[in-house]
Amino acid sequence: MRIVVKIGGSVLNSLETASWLHDVQSLVADRHHLMIVHGAGSLITEALARHHVATAFVNGQRVTTAEVITDVIREMRGTASMTVVSLCRQMGISAVGLSGADGQIFDAEMIDESLGLVGRVAAVRPQLLEKLWSLNMLPVITPVAPDIQTGQLLNLNGDWAASGLAQKLGASVLLFYTDTGGVRWDRSDPDSLMREITVRQAQDLIDQGRVAAGMIPKVQSAVEAVANGVGKVGIGRWCEPTMTTWVVRGE
Repeated sequence: MRIVVKIGGSVLNSLETASWLHDVQSLVADRHHLMIVHGAGSLITEALARHHVATAFVNGQRVTTAEVITDVIREMRGTASMTVVSLCRQMGISAVGLSGADGQIFDAEMIDESLGLVGRVAAVRPQLLEKLWSLNMLPVITPVAPDIQTGQLLNLNGDWAASGLAQKLGASVLLFYTDTGGVRWDRSDPDSLMREITVRQAQDLIDQGRVAAGMIPKVQSAVEAVANGVGKVGIGRWCEPTMTTWVVRGE
C-alpha cells in the first residue's frame, strides 16, 4: 500500500530519530510504497537569524518573501534532505532526495499573497515515484515545487504538502510523525492525549485554542486528507500507538 510519512525538521535532531527510522526500515522491507516528506523549520529559522532576518508565521505557516526563498530552498533541499537520505543510508535504506521540481513530480499553486511565495500541491505525476518504488527505493520529498502557472519556486508547508501528495496518490495511510505525540486536550499535559478526533472536533479544538501554532496545519491538513479519501490519517508516533491521534470522519 502507499504510505506517506511527514517528519518535521525538529525530529531529525531528536532522540526519537532511531525510532522512526526503524519503522521506516520495516515498512520498506515489507515492500510498501513509502514516501517521506520532510520539513526544515528550525534550520530555516536559524539560517534567517544568522542574516538578521525575522521569521513570521500565519496560522502555523511560514511567511516566505522573495528575499528569503533562496535560504528556504537551500536549507530544505540541501541540509534537511541530505540529512534524511544519509540517516536512511545508515539503516541500509536506499533513499533518493527529490523536490517537486525534480522529474516534474509535482506542481504547486500559490495560496495567499499574505504568505508570499507559499504554495500547495496542485498536480502530481507519479511515474518517477512508481519507478523508484519498483526498485525498492524510498523517495524523500522536499516540499518545494514550481508554480503551475509561472514556474516560480514556491515553499510548501510540509504538513500541507504531505496531505496533498497523499490525496493525489490515493495513499492508504498518512502519518504526521511528531516527537511529542499527537493532539492533547490540555497542551501542557502529556497524559491528556486524544486517541481519536473527528473532523468536527478538530475545528472545535482549533477554535478553542487547544490546537495552536505548528499543530494547526497538521490538524487542518489531516482533516482535508480524511475528507478526500486518504484511508487512515494519524498525528504522533506509530511506533508508540498510545501517543498517536487518529483523525476520522464524523461530526
